[in-house]
Amino acid sequence: MLPTTVRALLVGSSETTTTLINDIQTEPHPITIIGIVVEAHTPPQRLNNIPILGAIAETPQLIKQHAINLIIIAIQEIKRTTLEFLIDNIPPGTVTWKITPDNTLNPSVAISYKKLRNLQAEDLIGRRNMAIATSALKQSFKDKTILITGAGGSIGSELVKIILSYPVKVILAIARSERSLYTLQKNLELEYEQALLKEKLLLCIADINDISRMQEIARAHTIDIILHAAAHKHVPLMETHEKEAIKNNVFATHKLLKIAHEHHIKNFIFISTDKAVAPQSIMGASKKLAEYLILKYTDYYNFTPTIVRLGNVIGSQGSVVPLFNKQIRLSLPVTVTNPKTKRYFMTLTEAALLITTISTFALAPPTTPADHTRRKIYILKMGEPIVIDTLVRRMIRLHGLLPDRDVKIAYTGIRPGEKLEEVLYDENSTVIPTSNPYILQIKEDHITDIDTVWETILTLEENIANYTPAAIRSVLKKLKILNQ
Repeated sequence: MLPTTVRALLVGSSETTTTLINDIQTEPHPITIIGIVVEAHTPPQRLNNIPILGAIAETPQLIKQHAINLIIIAIQEIKRTTLEFLIDNIPPGTVTWKITPDNTLNPSVAISYKKLRNLQAEDLIGRRNMAIATSALKQSFKDKTILITGAGGSIGSELVKIILSYPVKVILAIARSERSLYTLQKNLELEYEQALLKEKLLLCIADINDISRMQEIARAHTIDIILHAAAHKHVPLMETHEKEAIKNNVFATHKLLKIAHEHHIKNFIFISTDKAVAPQSIMGASKKLAEYLILKYTDYYNFTPTIVRLGNVIGSQGSVVPLFNKQIRLSLPVTVTNPKTKRYFMTLTEAALLITTISTFALAPPTTPADHTRRKIYILKMGEPIVIDTLVRRMIRLHGLLPDRDVKIAYTGIRPGEKLEEVLYDENSTVIPTSNPYILQIKEDHITDIDTVWETILTLEENIANYTPAAIRSVLKKLKILNQ
């Protein structure tokens, strides 16, 4: 809630800042813009008759000097280090934090006072300008039929939302939970016209392990692209559900690959995870097995599926961030596994854009000799990993509280299957630039014998009912996939 008398300081000088100032000056808002701070200040300067008071580094002093009680982040691509400086150096509770909406991908999103939102954890990882060629992206999806598995999940639903803005023929949104599809539909109705949803979206309740149901869907539609986002992703939970992890993450992927091959669906994107690199968890090992399935189909069939490895998607289902926020709001100790735990983070939008962009050049002709490899694994260039303990402390400060005084942090210890720090590729991999500066291709030079893995997967599929959890772990360790 904003204070009664609002004295605002804008951070950043850009077209966004100008648009926001114009809105505040022309519409009746309970706010006075006291000034602006910028990266580098050369006085005296003004923007729309608003004084530029100094550099961002001077913000803490300017807040005291001018009795500022509202900070508005008014630049689209604010650096992570800039936000970190501001949050670390402005005493908690002295200001309210707001930020303009990100309209870099959708310029129709208005920049206005009413559209300001609270600063949140997702903003602390920094906004990346992913250099997305939106027009080319839309052209690539034109008149295409897209099948998305896990459409009711965080990543799947974001994919549906973004791809609906492209001129596709139809999206087949697959999920086995009617509740998740219902929620997806209701959320989409808030953003899209009913006529468009009726024409472009088909909700399909289906279990992707049910091969006959999936064949029924494939026969009814000429599918151009499969985006396979369905998976069991929760690391600690899968440590005690080995069989379910294998069935859902490996066998279901195999069935989809069979359908894609049989129906000549050339563009198949498998959503993997950084936890598939030197896996220490059942979840990571199951995703690694699925990656080997992809490579097997790549090597032995006229078919080039693609792997996209994601880091931690902040705010997704199962993400720690919503839990942290709840603990802070309730003044409970925030549970962090280890003060040195690091993770790579990306937003849901970044994850969806990475996947859709890669799907457009997954079948593109080679542009460099390195591109001739048919084994395609892609990652987002993530920058530096974030220390979870530091992220939590900044989240606490954003709530107007002091870490360790108002909200305690409880260190619970690394759980089974978890790592202190994740990596996106192993040290034996070759990193290859792509046409997009934020997307990298990974060539794994030393991998397990794929034929042996293939035979093992077939054996597991035929006899999974007879395998105990210990037997599954033994198989994964023998293949040198599970590193426990």
